[in-house]
Amino acid sequence: MKIGVLDIGSNSFHFILGQIDISLNLKILERNRTVLRLNKFNAQSLNSIDTSDLQKALSIINNAIEICRKHNAELIVVATSAVRESKNKNEFINEIQNKLGIRINVLEGEEEAKLIYLGVTKQLNFSDSEIICNIDIGGGSTEIILGLGEKIIHASSVAVGAVRLASKYFPDYKINDEIFENANYDVSLILEDVKSKSEGFKPTKFIGSSGTFLAILEIIKKNNQLTHDQNFFNYDMFNQAKLKIYSSRTVKERMNINGVEERRADILPAGFIIVDSLFKTFGVEQFYVSTFSLREGVMIAKYLGKMNFC
Repeated sequence: MKIGVLDIGSNSFHFILGQIDISLNLKILERNRTVLRLNKFNAQSLNSIDTSDLQKALSIINNAIEICRKHNAELIVVATSAVRESKNKNEFINEIQNKLGIRINVLEGEEEAKLIYLGVTKQLNFSDSEIICNIDIGGGSTEIILGLGEKIIHASSVAVGAVRLASKYFPDYKINDEIFENANYDVSLILEDVKSKSEGFKPTKFIGSSGTFLAILEIIKKNNQLTHDQNFFNYDMFNQAKLKIYSSRTVKERMNINGVEERRADILPAGFIIVDSLFKTFGVEQFYVSTFSLREGVMIAKYLGKMNFC
């Protein structure tokens, strides 16, 4: 069975086309990403999706529709915090449905977290006795999921994401020590609250998923700390990469760092702030990084009939 999934995130639109079989083996046939920040999370504005971004979104979604049509695949479109928190989300959803004839499934935070975990646990093999903490950092929110093997114990979503944090603390994308201290403090308070609600469970593995973790892993690899096929990093590795990012005060300087993706250079410090706080708050020894996340989880859920997607 072929299924396409388009994930409308806060930082970008992610599309995958995959084939799934009865054993839930996934073969990804096509994968692409387009950076488009629908919601800038500006505290001074109404956080509405503007007309120009709507037109760009229509073009991206239409392209996904055409790809799925060529492959005779069903397309599922999901949206997370950028759309979920926009004042004009209903107008955005209705315009897309009217123009393209496809529905947008707006996921609530906890629902998003469960789908992420479903995707991650299908890629990485866990025993039923392992307590897993899966952390997924997006543009607008971070999902934190505790699980025992494939079974979810607790799932939460907090309004801390790379785009949101950058918009609040360094909207011009220039950074300094005071920004780091203030942002770290605020993020730590939010994470401490999450930690307090999950006391009694001590994870044996921490799994990072989505763009921020993949970007950090790539920087560490490019700076010769890991081989190409390794999928984890500890705090010492992370800290060396963090020092490079923190000492690069502008986007232009960050783009000179080996492994930094141009499309993420502006918000990258925010991702490092969040991961730094995660290491310290949860006492993480090392993060394993999954390349599967929400999109793969949606595909599996659709195949299993677990979610009533439009």
